[in-house]
Amino acid sequence: MDTGDEEGQTARFFAAPQRDDACQTTALVFEAHGTRHAYPQGVSIVSQDEEPIAIWRIASGLTKCVCAAPGGNQTMIALRGPGWLIGVNSALLRKKSPVSVITATPCIIGAIGRHVLERLIKSDVALGPALLALQAAEIEDLTVRYGELAAGSSRARLMRILRLLLNIDRRARQRPAKVKLQLPVKEWELAQFVAVTPAHLCRLLGALEKDRLLRRNKGWLEILDADKFAKDGEGG
Repeated sequence: MDTGDEEGQTARFFAAPQRDDACQTTALVFEAHGTRHAYPQGVSIVSQDEEPIAIWRIASGLTKCVCAAPGGNQTMIALRGPGWLIGVNSALLRKKSPVSVITATPCIIGAIGRHVLERLIKSDVALGPALLALQAAEIEDLTVRYGELAAGSSRARLMRILRLLLNIDRRARQRPAKVKLQLPVKEWELAQFVAVTPAHLCRLLGALEKDRLLRRNKGWLEILDADKFAKDGEGG
């Protein structure tokens, strides 16, 4: 089983130790009973308004959850990295997915059939609590996001997202002093996710450049001081 690369990523992505245990449990289940697939950027794993017949687990890479309005406008509502499950709630509830899940970077994703998972939940005493822990993590993540949208600053929201991207970027962990980060989503999508206009996002990035936290360079963000960057996010 190849979970070594995931451990550092999931440990940073999920703060509580019991959630790392949940990630390990689901990793073992998907390794034993599922299949692994490599996807390039831009592939739809789950389609909105379709009932998933399988559940997916992100082993590496980043996906984005996108909700399309009746008029066709799309909104990115979440980013999901290693350790997250895709489609589990809709599959087990046998309901249509409220979002599309699309690979934002090249991904390795495990898949397991809905009926197989339902059978395993009954026979594997560790799997049910692990799924519950991951569902609780998703609720917590969305609650934090809603709280930030209601009361947090736009700079703090942007910094949280950028730190998330740094945490799941292997290069960021290998080069802590100075990091080059390529955004896996378009700038207008990032602005949408931060809940600001593209113009205001440009001003926020300009302020971070002025504070010597990062530098924009030909589509890349160069993080100039990773330690200082990790502590920033107040005000703005």
